[in-house]
Amino acid sequence: MTDASPQNNFLSFRAKFHALGERFDKGHIFKWLAFLGGLLALWQFYDSNRNAAKQAQYQAWLLLNSSDQKAGNGGRTIAIERLNADGATLDEVSLVEAYVVGLRIDGVRLQRGLFDRATADYARLRRADLQGSSAKGSKFRWACFFQASLADMDFSDAVLTGADFRGADLRRAKLIRADLTGAMFDKADLSGVDLSKATVSGASFRGSNLSGAKLDQIGDWRRAKDFTAINFRDARAVPEGFTQEVKNNWKGEDSFSKADSEWKRERDLLTYEARGIVCNEKLDAIETRNR
Repeated sequence: MTDASPQNNFLSFRAKFHALGERFDKGHIFKWLAFLGGLLALWQFYDSNRNAAKQAQYQAWLLLNSSDQKAGNGGRTIAIERLNADGATLDEVSLVEAYVVGLRIDGVRLQRGLFDRATADYARLRRADLQGSSAKGSKFRWACFFQASLADMDFSDAVLTGADFRGADLRRAKLIRADLTGAMFDKADLSGVDLSKATVSGASFRGSNLSGAKLDQIGDWRRAKDFTAINFRDARAVPEGFTQEVKNNWKGEDSFSKADSEWKRERDLLTYEARGIVCNEKLDAIETRNR
């Protein structure tokens, strides 16, 4: 039988400790120290990057807040693009009278934002969420709002020449007196929108939903590019001759003789005819094939 006396236990422990010491003497301790040093350096690198990112976000927010209600750019383009790239929620940010031409904030969430009198020509806001925002008197010429959420947005008196709203949600939006020359609303949801006195010369509404829209005194509607298969049921203040021409020449639908699901099937068969100069062409081609 093995003697399990305290003396024997001590001798066994000493032998094991001696063997461990021999391993460390052979260089193993340096390997462990190097490994631990590497972990420490990695943690310090990660922590410094995290702190730098936080500092950059803080500076971006500081810049945006200090520029509120001021004209010009003042670095706001870089600041808002940085915050959007970091996944920040930008609700209620103000870009009133800002000069942010070429702004790139695809997918941004900026609900109830203020763009009044801002100049944002060639901006790209694909799939952006700007619901409830105000852009009165703004300039978004040739901007890209492809499949953006713009419900309840106010574009009154805005200049939207050549802007791309294909597939966008513009329910109940205000486009009163807006310049929509050459703009694209293909397959957009414009139900309940107010287009009173808007200029639509050269604009495309191919497959769009204008049900319940207010069309009071829309300018140059006969010179619009495309009204193919639009749905304008219950549209209000329809201009004289509009209903007959759109139904006869563009196969528009203004009554309940056709089920809504049938109109949607016909709409979905349509392809985008126009291309924006800001929206990514390759992405648009993929989206077109998938719709």
